[in-house]
Amino acid sequence: MSSENLIVYMHTNKITGKSYIGYTTRGMTERWKSHLSVANNPKRKLCEFHRSLKEYGEECWESQVLFVGFEEEFLKEAESSLISEYNTHKYGYNSNVGGSGVLKHSDETKEKMKMARRGKTPALGSKHSEETRKKYSEMRRGEGNPNWGNNASKETRKRMSDAAKARYKAGQKAPAQKRWKAISPSGDEYVFEYSLKRFCKEHELSYDAFREYINKGPIPPHTRNFKARANSDGWQLFDKF
Repeated sequence: MSSENLIVYMHTNKITGKSYIGYTTRGMTERWKSHLSVANNPKRKLCEFHRSLKEYGEECWESQVLFVGFEEEFLKEAESSLISEYNTHKYGYNSNVGGSGVLKHSDETKEKMKMARRGKTPALGSKHSEETRKKYSEMRRGEGNPNWGNNASKETRKRMSDAAKARYKAGQKAPAQKRWKAISPSGDEYVFEYSLKRFCKEHELSYDAFREYINKGPIPPHTRNFKARANSDGWQLFDKF
């Protein structure tokens, strides 16, 4: 089995902004075809992801490889960890946390995920060599891209445009437009691509404090005495890493 086919992937609906994370041992293209087959099968009971795929059509999705080249058992745990990290079981299309269904990882897996976040393995947030980036790029070109040959219809383009305008009016940016990395005072790292405001709300942190100290090191203690601001002391936030 080729390591290039061992991946954790994410499919994002460009209209709703919601994502689905999964893993496969057959490569992105074959797994995407499988999802399409399920979505278009009238005899199948569809989950939310496949219902959305059927409703919006395949041209409304963009795909991203999050991990490449791990053994299958680790992929299951990596999938579970990434679903939790991106919150796609709460805000996306994942019906559960994936993997074995629980978020308890072995010490070995925890160390691998920790190393991955530090850029020491080929994973999300790491800095790949020029040769590796070129290899991944070639894998995603032409027919290797799940969206190969898909031309958005006029109706689809209008729906995408309307959704983008609605996000703009709501003060939101396009889904996955910016990648953030937050580091807690204890050293835990969070890499996410949804809105900073949502991240702060989920972790009871101060959005204003985070905005003020982007790429400026730890947030210093503050005299303002309320929970979110106090919880934010010592956190670091980066949009360039």
